[in-house]
Amino acid sequence: MFDTLFYYKTHVTNGVITKISCQYEDQIFEHIIGKGVIPSKTRTDYTLYYYDAILYWLRATNFEPSYNNYLSSHVKQVFFDSDTSLNLALLQFNSSLFYWFWTILSNCRDLSFSVLTMMKAVKFFNSTLVNQLMHSFYENSIVKIRNQKRTGEVKYREFAPSKSKPIIDEIDKVLAKHYGFTEEELDFIINYDIKYRMGDDLDCNDEE
Repeated sequence: MFDTLFYYKTHVTNGVITKISCQYEDQIFEHIIGKGVIPSKTRTDYTLYYYDAILYWLRATNFEPSYNNYLSSHVKQVFFDSDTSLNLALLQFNSSLFYWFWTILSNCRDLSFSVLTMMKAVKFFNSTLVNQLMHSFYENSIVKIRNQKRTGEVKYREFAPSKSKPIIDEIDKVLAKHYGFTEEELDFIINYDIKYRMGDDLDCNDEE
């Protein structure tokens, strides 16, 4: 495996060496690297919830992803100073573009919100896409039951982001226009890891 390992080009970003395998990735990276979203320094009512454990999908919501007050320890919170800032972060965070960005800068398992702060912030606002995506996330979620030695029976909400892919594709099209992607670069992002992300048995499991 190591004999066949190849990187088209590498960049050092905040002490991290990128994993870039082709010209499209290099071009896209150059488009989007920059000053990203700025969270609030204090706790506010504009809260983004995200899962820090990843399996092919990044998941962020503007509602608490819990059931009967049970919230996975993998859910983290980030606060913003306005509803607009929160919605812009939600659009970027849930995009296939950010999923790709995260894979080239991470260990491909754990997610720190700081990665989003390295992706150039967008200035547009599209509340319709945010509302559609949040509604789709919730409507396609299911409540499951598991038994834990410590707490006994627990009911939790499990999300299936792959079912929201058409909406996420629309988000990526808007982001592509903002960043100035070519059609080929947009196609690369929309179809990135598509075989694995859209597999029937690869919907995210939100258990601890």
